[in-house]
Amino acid sequence: LVSLKRFHTMLTEIEKMDYILLLLFAICSAVASGHPSLEAGQKLLGRAAWQFDVATDVSTISCVHGHYPPPFCTSTNIALNHATKTFTVYSEDADVTFANKFLFRVAAEPKDNFPKCDQTIDEAYLFTFYFYHGQSNYFHLHEDTLFPIFSLLQAKMTAPDATDRPVALMPVVELERMAKINWDSGAFGDRYLDKYFLQVLMALAGTEHALLPLDSNLVKKSPHGFTCFRKAYIGAPSLRTVEKSPTFMDSFVKFMMDRLDVEPGRPARARVGLIKRGGRRKILNEGELVAAASKLVDTDLVEFNGMSVREQVQTVQKYTVLIGMNGAGFMNAIYLPAGAVAVQLAPFNATMLNVQEFGEIVASRQGSAYLFWRNTHSDLHHPVPHDSYDSQANTVVNVEEFIDLIEQALHLGINKDLRKSSASGSAKVDSGSAKVEL
Repeated sequence: LVSLKRFHTMLTEIEKMDYILLLLFAICSAVASGHPSLEAGQKLLGRAAWQFDVATDVSTISCVHGHYPPPFCTSTNIALNHATKTFTVYSEDADVTFANKFLFRVAAEPKDNFPKCDQTIDEAYLFTFYFYHGQSNYFHLHEDTLFPIFSLLQAKMTAPDATDRPVALMPVVELERMAKINWDSGAFGDRYLDKYFLQVLMALAGTEHALLPLDSNLVKKSPHGFTCFRKAYIGAPSLRTVEKSPTFMDSFVKFMMDRLDVEPGRPARARVGLIKRGGRRKILNEGELVAAASKLVDTDLVEFNGMSVREQVQTVQKYTVLIGMNGAGFMNAIYLPAGAVAVQLAPFNATMLNVQEFGEIVASRQGSAYLFWRNTHSDLHHPVPHDSYDSQANTVVNVEEFIDLIEQALHLGINKDLRKSSASGSAKVDSGSAKVEL
């Protein structure tokens, strides 16, 4: 209900009776669907009183190179034509060449052609998220959606003229990569309500903002009408400068953990987690590695598959070392307790993996530690068919090298502090297993 009321402030001067009816309808629909913010965003778009004033209002668009898709555009007083699915800037001087080059259709018309608005949104962020063939990707959700959109929200929250007015977060699904929007996508339907990609988008919106997918539900009530935007950001901003900030990742992690209601972990002893992978890039001797490491320190095989986002983030709070093959599950390393160590593994001769990106991301938290291991043994390399770059190959990890990685990790970050505590008298050594309790 709080989310519904806050989203109401985005629309201007909705007639009182209409508002009451729409609010009741939205609440009933939300309760029925179990996903209130999605329904709230769609049902509360009502008849708006604001209309473009040719004498005083200015329609503008300005684009720079963004993150994904390439253009990132800031616009004011534009309109979405429901029939043509085109965003229009009403200015004779507008240059929409770059804005119109990739995913979004953007056109320019004379100022006098500004249409009557069927519904108005004060401020919106329109962005893509990874969704193909009914699947998403935890890494791309973070790198291509959560990080850049959070940077916009952070800038809004910390601006000198900051207000608590909500924004509409408007995710869009691609039908063709960087070429066409899938207006009929089922990504936001009941079938996917329990999927992690909607969980992270809902966490991003929280109760302060509204999640309003850019799909056919937005326009179906008035198929020949117009949705007007007083201000709209189209695409995602570049993170080249933001990611270099020593506090950006810490701010993001705190933001998401607050939204997910997860308390930061404060491990009292060292504990290692080895991420289990299915499908591609598997570690073929997981059991052997866990057994060997368990002689040195408490070690678990961690399977994120089937967990909610909150459960995944909660799970990593107990680990002081998290080890994983390059892949989506390793993104959970950013949520580790302060000072924990992330260890990334990579297959033999893999040339097309985002190893460096992963390393930069997980190492960007203040006080964190990061280690990297690549398989250098061709006899432990198990390629898969149709993988000319060896990026999907399975691996048998050398046990001695694995133990060496763990011993390195146990001398870094929070593990180093725990060792100091153990040296002062709290360590107990089991001579039978040579397992050190930290």
